[in-house]
Amino acid sequence: MTVRVVDDATGKAVPGASVGVTMKGHYFRFGCFMYTGVYQHYGNTSTEYFRLFKDNFNHAVMEGGFDWGEWEQGQGSTVEKETFLLYEWLHRNLYLNANATRPSVRTHSLVWDSYRWLP
Repeated sequence: MTVRVVDDATGKAVPGASVGVTMKGHYFRFGCFMYTGVYQHYGNTSTEYFRLFKDNFNHAVMEGGFDWGEWEQGQGSTVEKETFLLYEWLHRNLYLNANATRPSVRTHSLVWDSYRWLP
């Protein structure tokens, strides 16, 4: 990008002019891992955790909640509830950019590449 500062009256370049730039938004995914059980395990401190996450990131990787073994605990399990609570928060709070219609979230693998990791 080239910026040329000119005098309004003459249209000539202004030598040595200072120029400042402020980023209003970006398309890069600044993200971090987010523990699915944060609600259950951090109690009242979750509010601060979520505030810091929202202030610093626009992308999340949900840890554990969508792993096959976690879902084998059955419908209505704590893991299922925590996963949906976290996803709903992410849906409300994290967007890739101001025009996004869905949050920027990814999960870990549902099915792993080895029998060793299957439930």
